[in-house]
Amino acid sequence: FPQRLEDVHDVFSMNNTTALMFMTSIGSEQRGTHHVFSLDRKKFSAYPSPWIIPYDDSYKSEWIHLHDRLFPNTYYSGNQILERLNDHRKLFLAVDNGELLGYAYVEASPEFQDGSVEFIGTKERARNRGMGTSLLQSALSFLFQFQEIEQVRLTVEASNPHAVRIYEKAGFTKDKTLVHFVYNHSKSS
Repeated sequence: FPQRLEDVHDVFSMNNTTALMFMTSIGSEQRGTHHVFSLDRKKFSAYPSPWIIPYDDSYKSEWIHLHDRLFPNTYYSGNQILERLNDHRKLFLAVDNGELLGYAYVEASPEFQDGSVEFIGTKERARNRGMGTSLLQSALSFLFQFQEIEQVRLTVEASNPHAVRIYEKAGFTKDKTLVHFVYNHSKSS
């Protein structure tokens, strides 16, 4: 473990002006704005897609490269996601003529009535072809197969309007907007 804490990450509601002013006043750096969306089971209708398959190890290196390129420096690397896969954590692949075009990674926690879409990503040339929507449909179908899960949540960068449109089109509603701050202890000392 590190001897000294350097960076402190925190997120606050955009409506919490006291917290936002405090973080700014102590010299924290704003790193992004994120929307939190949710979808209730009763608003979901499944549309199966021939492009979507469960994770297949034959795509391992290509998938790791795609994930790590689309989401650099995120909370799970491609290898970490593969290590996490089990009956409640699934990876779905969008494949067309044997080519990996995108993926979705989801986590179900039925004991907490919780399901979340952690990552959805597609290659640039696969966008605007319905791949993201198909991946989302497959991910949601998996999560809602657990009777305990009544609602699925996800967080998306506010600066990603393409993803926001996919989620809204699928019936998700925006619950709140969060602001991400990083406080660097060594810069303020």
